[in-house]
Amino acid sequence: MGADPMEQSRFLFGRIKGKTENDLVKESGLKEIYTVRPAAIIFTEQTPNKPWYERALAPTLHVFKVIKPAWVITSIGLSRAILYLVKNGHHATLFENQDLRNIISENHLLE
Repeated sequence: MGADPMEQSRFLFGRIKGKTENDLVKESGLKEIYTVRPAAIIFTEQTPNKPWYERALAPTLHVFKVIKPAWVITSIGLSRAILYLVKNGHHATLFENQDLRNIISENHLLE
């Protein structure tokens, strides 16, 4: 989330993400490219060595899951949606977080 395909964002990460996506499409030589833009990812397996800031932000993600569910996806849901795209293809090539959640629900890929 946050990539700027015009590469003109005020934020450096938006410009870099947009440029990276554009370069992949132009220069990869691949037959099909799917751009996936997840937003907040809730990791389903806890790792003991997470940095303090990741541990501090974890409760916030669960709050967003209630307040703005379209912005949140689980790591399992994200991986299942990506695997679905790779195996089955899709007419679209750009997938924002809500698009990924739609793929999960429409294809019964339990999160």
